[in-house]
Amino acid sequence: MAFQLLLPIGGCTWLGNYLDHKFGFATHWLTIALGLFGVAAGLYLSLKELLNSSDE
Repeated sequence: MAFQLLLPIGGCTWLGNYLDHKFGFATHWLTIALGLFGVAAGLYLSLKELLNSSDE
């Protein structure tokens, strides 16, 4: 369950940082936006797993 949070947050944050540097943005808006998207995706996956395991 820890990887369901770690991978989306880490992957999206890494991708945002990479894109910020590739396009030369002075502020890290893509890192912030994709990091928040990763948090939402990780929470969604974790809650989905938790709710499915409680139904069984």
